[in-house]
Amino acid sequence: MQNLIYRWLLLVGFGHILLGLVLALFGALPPMEPYFQELYASTGEATPSLAQQALIKNLVQLFGPTVASWALFYCLLLALYRRHGDAWIKTGLYLGLLLWWGPDCWVSAQAGLYSHLYLNTAVASAIVIPLALLKPQIGTQPTDA
Repeated sequence: MQNLIYRWLLLVGFGHILLGLVLALFGALPPMEPYFQELYASTGEATPSLAQQALIKNLVQLFGPTVASWALFYCLLLALYRRHGDAWIKTGLYLGLLLWWGPDCWVSAQAGLYSHLYLNTAVASAIVIPLALLKPQIGTQPTDA
């Protein structure tokens, strides 16, 4: 069961790495238009100017590498916790999650981006619950703990 939990947590991390790369490389392409329409609506203007639209698209693309790189750090911390079992690693993962989830949800709610709020909460739950169950692999067989 521990290997399944660990693999799930890594899958969430790898999914964020992929998401970050997709945002960076393809974030301004037409399939992203429904998402951008939601972002535009949050500006309070019926139709943002072309300059505002370009800025929003650029910011989303710039956000992609941040998502990908921090997801890589998350995966590395998971591997370190699994291998060494230091409690501070797990605490750091929880603190990092809180530093992302709380402010991101607050900013999203302030902007009326409730889809972000719901998605953030679902992702945080998909991490917090399994992470609470994850145990280090110290002194166990590499197959399953």
